[in-house]
Amino acid sequence: MRQNQLDRLAALRLLFCHNLFQFQDSTHSYRLTTVGMPLVVRIAAACDIELIPALRENPLLQGSRATFKPYYSDDPDAGGEVCYDRTLEEDEQAFSIAHELGHFILHRGQPTRCEHQDMENEPGEE
Repeated sequence: MRQNQLDRLAALRLLFCHNLFQFQDSTHSYRLTTVGMPLVVRIAAACDIELIPALRENPLLQGSRATFKPYYSDDPDAGGEVCYDRTLEEDEQAFSIAHELGHFILHRGQPTRCEHQDMENEPGEE
């Protein structure tokens, strides 16, 4: 199996193990049991990640909408902290937190750095 397939399976397993994904018998499909901020809060808790609301000027944000800092650099599975801009609209907060959770779930232990242009484009834009 390729690494990105394994990463997707790990993310799906997380959703199933914490009852965030549910099978629909009538349609033979799956759906999320919650969405938006409640979903990212539950995923963060499942990953042992503390969410820290901060003002935009807070140095923890490093000029970003959200940042992730692991608890221990030598143990990438130990969880960490996501600091996020509390002045954003709730859906933007949820997106920014989910983006950082994605780094934690998909790239554990690997340094990542996103620039503004990585998150600013609408789908389909270059």
